[in-house]
Amino acid sequence: MAELAETLEIAVQHHRAGRLRHAEHLYHLILQSDHNNPTALHLLGVIAHQEGKHNVALDLIGKAIKHNPQIPQFHNTLGLVFQALEKFEEAIIAYKRAVSIKPDYTEAYNNLGLALSAQGSFAEAIENYEQAKRFGSEHPEPYYNLANTLQQQGQCAEAIENYKHAIRLRPDFAEAYSNLGIALKDRGQLAEAVENYKQALQLKPDCAEIYHNMGVALRDQGKFTEAIENYKQAIRLKPNYAEAYNNLGAALKDCGHCAEAIENYERAIQLKPDYAEAQWNQSLALLLSGRIAEGWKKYQQRYDRLNTLTYPYHYQEPLWDGSSFVGKRLFVRYQQGLGDNIQFVRYLPMVKARGGTVIYETKKLLLGLLQGFFRPGKKMALHKAPGIGGEFLPLGFGHLWPRGQLVCQVLKYLNVTAFLVGQKGE
Repeated sequence: MAELAETLEIAVQHHRAGRLRHAEHLYHLILQSDHNNPTALHLLGVIAHQEGKHNVALDLIGKAIKHNPQIPQFHNTLGLVFQALEKFEEAIIAYKRAVSIKPDYTEAYNNLGLALSAQGSFAEAIENYEQAKRFGSEHPEPYYNLANTLQQQGQCAEAIENYKHAIRLRPDFAEAYSNLGIALKDRGQLAEAVENYKQALQLKPDCAEIYHNMGVALRDQGKFTEAIENYKQAIRLKPNYAEAYNNLGAALKDCGHCAEAIENYERAIQLKPDYAEAQWNQSLALLLSGRIAEGWKKYQQRYDRLNTLTYPYHYQEPLWDGSSFVGKRLFVRYQQGLGDNIQFVRYLPMVKARGGTVIYETKKLLLGLLQGFFRPGKKMALHKAPGIGGEFLPLGFGHLWPRGQLVCQVLKYLNVTAFLVGQKGE
């Protein structure tokens, strides 16, 4: 028995040093003498898990648990293997078994939190991270993982505190610096976010994601040239980085380099064909470049994933195809900024010429301004909230725009006294 214990100790030393083949050989030697040695079975399962042989790992760890079900580490490792296989329910059961055997098992509570987060059970995940912190206050991982979950829940202030605590416990924690930068950026603390990204890059200089995220913060600061350099570095490190191409395009457009911006958006779309945001951004650059037909076509992407950003309401009614709608009601919905509403409301008389009643939805702030435009004689209704049934106007048919001279000038219909751009004086 003493000889087996000595062999096991040497095997574990090889394992910890990363000499997996040496360790594996010794674990098998132990099993030749003690066929059901649970520790050797478990550690062979750990090696299989490390090498991505998860089903082999499940078999070996299952045998170890069968021969000694009261070892909490066995259940924790079983949970890790299930989690690698994205079998989160089974992982949660294994972790809960581990902490039932060892109620102060910090690592198992932390892993349980990760599995619960992956399932979307954020409140329960937070409780388990708190337990991990309680029993292992010297470990940075529970603080870091708790911060990630809080950040997902929009609790940026609490996330920031936990990221900072994780960094105090592990000053070389590059991921914590990077995610702290994201949380600070989301709170508008851009300069501090950039400093944390720089710190992260000192620790992990080959991380494309950190360069990309720093580019986002720098662009938000208006430092477009620096942002462009960081996006380009992210792409050098990760040539298939669609998000970096998209944001590089945005920064180039900010600098007035629309042709280059369009090329980078196109590269993003090639890498990620369903990338609605890149197609939408490209449409804006195309429109800005005067490539109107192409721009409007891609601008249609705002009805896809971006719809919640540009217009949060959804309707089941059919889209209008541009044909006559005599005797019907047409619901024209606003999108995006106030300026766009003012700019494009002038086309409604052209729409009205094709049919019955036009109901135009706008933001409450513009009601007073637009009252003069929707005069009773024009038989157009002014509506201030969504919920009107009937057909509505998309940009899905052969887009309406005037040929030759502009059909109508919006300002002659507006109540000019309500149109205040600014005030002189204090």
